[in-house]
Amino acid sequence: MNLKKRRFFLILPLLAIIIFCVGMNIMNSNKSSVSLSDKQDDDIPDIPMPNWKIQIITGISDGNGTFWNYLMDDAEPYIEHGVMMIPFEAFAEAFGYEETAGLQSCVIKNGTPFISLRDVSEKFGLNTDWWYSDLHETDFVWITDRALLEETDYHPDDNYDSETEELDDYIVHEYTLKTDGRTYRNITLHDTYDKVIESYGLPTRIFHANNKICYDFHVFPDGNTDESLYFSFEDGIVERISIVTILEN
Repeated sequence: MNLKKRRFFLILPLLAIIIFCVGMNIMNSNKSSVSLSDKQDDDIPDIPMPNWKIQIITGISDGNGTFWNYLMDDAEPYIEHGVMMIPFEAFAEAFGYEETAGLQSCVIKNGTPFISLRDVSEKFGLNTDWWYSDLHETDFVWITDRALLEETDYHPDDNYDSETEELDDYIVHEYTLKTDGRTYRNITLHDTYDKVIESYGLPTRIFHANNKICYDFHVFPDGNTDESLYFSFEDGIVERISIVTILEN
């Protein structure tokens, strides 16, 4: 074998190694891009109509009930790069906060400071939720210091008995937990008050006279809500659990 052929066969494995390493780098680069993209998608609030009006609703508790109000400000909330931004000053005034120190996403737009909905949740420990209305072409966003129900919490199944009452303008469906039933979060009759609070958080409404607490799904400042979960107690023990849904007749 001549010298040129020998050099060729010596170089060939080196070329193969170089090609393999370059290929692995490209694959890893693609994987990193996919992971970053997935992470960004997870960070984006699931609000399908970013061009609609955004209406912020705040819920602040006094220990017995929760007061719901629209967040009013000349500066409108907006969505940019999939992130919802809300005017900080109006938010701070509603909840009694004073400064933006330590916030990741405080930005100034037209002289007004804005913060992201994520910071509202993570930095201030508040609960947030959103829902869009085709009728009003509005994205509604709830911010509250109390717990809000998830969709799975007010979907009754075989654990509940149902009863329907038709009123003039509404149809009320009440689903009462069976004796051997359990809620989606595994609360049963005869569980303790503390266990309910541990599972669901602080309730949006408390009825001291009736030894009852309530968790709401979406509440508007006029007091209307479509779905609620009630717990009744006797000496600190769960005596009755019911889901109430209200539909227009």
